[in-house]
Amino acid sequence: MRTALIALFIYVFVVPSDSAGGQAQSVTGDSAHAYIYPDAYFHDFRSGINNRPYRLWVALPQTYASRPASRYPVLYLLDGGISLPAAASVYRVLNRGVDSLILVGVGYSDNQGLNYRLVDYSLPLSESADSTRRRREQQGRCCQAAATARVLRQEIIPLIERVYRTTSSRGLFGHSVGGNFVAYMLFVETDLFDRYGITSPSPWGDNATLFDREAKYASMNRDLDKTVFLSVGSEEGAWNTYTAARLATTLRARSYPSLQLTEWTLDNSTHGAMAEYGMGLRILYPPPWGPVAPFDSTIAAAALKPVRAFIDAFNRHDTERMRAQLLNGEDFQGAINGRVTHGPDEYLRGVREEWRRARAPFRVDSMRMSTEWQSDAVFVARSGSRRMMLQAARRPEGWRLVYVLHSTPAVREVTLVRVEHEGRPVPRADVAVVGEEGVLAAARTDSSGVARVAYDWRRSNGWYMRIEASRFQPARVGPPTRPRVTVVLRTETPSGS
Repeated sequence: MRTALIALFIYVFVVPSDSAGGQAQSVTGDSAHAYIYPDAYFHDFRSGINNRPYRLWVALPQTYASRPASRYPVLYLLDGGISLPAAASVYRVLNRGVDSLILVGVGYSDNQGLNYRLVDYSLPLSESADSTRRRREQQGRCCQAAATARVLRQEIIPLIERVYRTTSSRGLFGHSVGGNFVAYMLFVETDLFDRYGITSPSPWGDNATLFDREAKYASMNRDLDKTVFLSVGSEEGAWNTYTAARLATTLRARSYPSLQLTEWTLDNSTHGAMAEYGMGLRILYPPPWGPVAPFDSTIAAAALKPVRAFIDAFNRHDTERMRAQLLNGEDFQGAINGRVTHGPDEYLRGVREEWRRARAPFRVDSMRMSTEWQSDAVFVARSGSRRMMLQAARRPEGWRLVYVLHSTPAVREVTLVRVEHEGRPVPRADVAVVGEEGVLAAARTDSSGVARVAYDWRRSNGWYMRIEASRFQPARVGPPTRPRVTVVLRTETPSGS
């Protein structure tokens, strides 16, 4: 997938007679038309700051040429050779022809990009850095994030804003070591961007620097007026998961009044799944409503009133106010705690059971709406990984809720691994499913030699199982291919034999 995208976007170009309305010719270095879109271009230049050969890929909104007086916000995507084709395609699908964002992929024009990025995006060392890290820094093998920040501020952003019609709104999106760099920029270059996509932040180099910079920022500022999307794949390794969770927890604990933080775990996603673009772009740049929206705004406002009142009453445990928003009688249905209820009374009994679980409240401002008719509408409210879906319908007495669905946690798939030797079970054997991101799932066999591994056997992209037990040779076998797997161990070879 990645190889195909890189080849499509890097190597197929046509040179236009008038690139970017004739303005691109004023740029130092080469610029040309990138064939992936009729309104996409690239610009090459060598940095005077770090001497890197940069290539900037630019995807313009479809309305750019037809609206010469319009200006557009810009989202800069690190690792642009890979990220821009994926992000531009997803963004246009999300916005269905009414896109209003300039996308700029930031990358390199030679084949050393994978080596450059590990140096350019890794953070400066903290005071606690060990001698190995300091030696790598002295050799120029890491820790050049500060120089890369200067390249963005002094070279890349001025180039884009000189050539294209931009607004002052800018975003920065990065994945892996690029995600760690974006988090770093959130605290050290706070005037440069207003939207940040931090995905699968990988602490290449010295992770302590990120949290040192965050603490320094917090000691000097009471607010952080930014929009931040922070995600990590559910199947990633411990360091990335830890970095994302610690950063989200720290930001929420600061209670910045203006910070808009969305934290997301991408289900069934590994480090390289590229699932972050759809969710991240939707959060950072929501699809525009207004004349092109699929519903009338006055209808939306009327339908939203009972929904807001219901969610507020649900969070306050106020059943009487909740009841007032529901359609009375058996025509109202709800789905809660795994069962379908009929009528407000049966549903509200289920709600009382839900409250006993003491979960976090739902956030009204995270709702989305869609409707094709003027008589009903569907909303979604969120509370962490939980969702509540609500259908509102117009009745003679006004808008009422006719269906409320509470999502239930997905059941984790389990693979049963039996470990044996000469037909006999091997208890207390450690079984682990291992991928490129580290251990994905692990369990220990019971007295019958069976381990219940919380892992879906159907997801086996080149991973393997590792089995270790006392007095037996460690075993490494292919990924599970069935819901029940048997592994046979051999006894240890005596030393010296």
